[in-house]
Amino acid sequence: MSTKEFELLVIDEGAKSTIETETQLAYSLLSNASIAKEGTYDNAKHEVAIGATRIRISRITTDASESALGKGFLLSASGQYMDIEPKRERLVSHIKAQAFGQIYILRDEISQEIACKLYPQIYVVENALRGYLIKFMSTRIGPRWWEATAAGEWRKKVSERKNNETVFSKFADSSAYLIDFSDLGKMVYEQSSGFNSKEEVVRKIAECEETPEAIRRLKEELKSNYQKFFKEHFSDNGFQSKWERLQFFRNKVAHNNLFVEQDLTDAERLSSGLLAIIQKAAEEIPHIKIEESERAAIRESIVEKGFAFEEVSEDKFLSELERAERYFDEPGKYVGLSHFVKGHL
Repeated sequence: MSTKEFELLVIDEGAKSTIETETQLAYSLLSNASIAKEGTYDNAKHEVAIGATRIRISRITTDASESALGKGFLLSASGQYMDIEPKRERLVSHIKAQAFGQIYILRDEISQEIACKLYPQIYVVENALRGYLIKFMSTRIGPRWWEATAAGEWRKKVSERKNNETVFSKFADSSAYLIDFSDLGKMVYEQSSGFNSKEEVVRKIAECEETPEAIRRLKEELKSNYQKFFKEHFSDNGFQSKWERLQFFRNKVAHNNLFVEQDLTDAERLSSGLLAIIQKAAEEIPHIKIEESERAAIRESIVEKGFAFEEVSEDKFLSELERAERYFDEPGKYVGLSHFVKGHL
């Protein structure tokens, strides 16, 4: 296994620490049993040896005046992953307890290794959900599913990021690859509900007995196949909480944050669990049937919420009007306003 390094810069700007030299700092470390139950110090090299781990200590020199800098030390710990990983927090905690006011982590190859292990797993899960949503929506809602389900803010992001990918987007729709990780999750657990026609809902309410059991049955009846599918495969498996937790780790990777071994364990478990949820749902796509009335209700719901609106040019307007006239086989004649707005604009 390769050697990993963990490097700290510590500064006592206000002269609050009693530690003045490399030797004093070294023996301070050796006195802390959580860092070193036993170890040695090489005064010539200013190096503490704790098993296979080495901690080099250097007094900082600078062009600034000593009074401006105060005391400063550079500590560089090196060793195997499993030796260095648990010592990092203990080392930083010990330095803080010695009254050093400023502590900076300059290099952390443990966090680097954890991040490099995590990102491929998160990448696989994230794009598995993209692929699943594209397949489900395209084959069950319709090829224009993006316009029918993407909130306006998502389409705005896609428009702003259209130059992020300029190779495949010339040939394929890349909209689902340009929204954020959080938005991708919301497409699963915050889809618009109520995909029943208004007339059907009113009729069922009017016929419903005013008993708790009848009301519970009505609530189940009002759920569409679409809603039941997402509830069974995602909501009932705790998808939202798991996705949001994985987003926390994804953001840490994206922003080059620091990690501990437990982060790796937790994120790997989340990635594995989420991937299993997505894969199982994908296997069921061929068996889910979305009724035409549900698809129509989805489109109606989207129009009412204003999600699908975008600026239409005069040429586009006239082109769609001509297409609507052909639909009614009455060129230049009457076109229903409601049909034209919902079906074309």
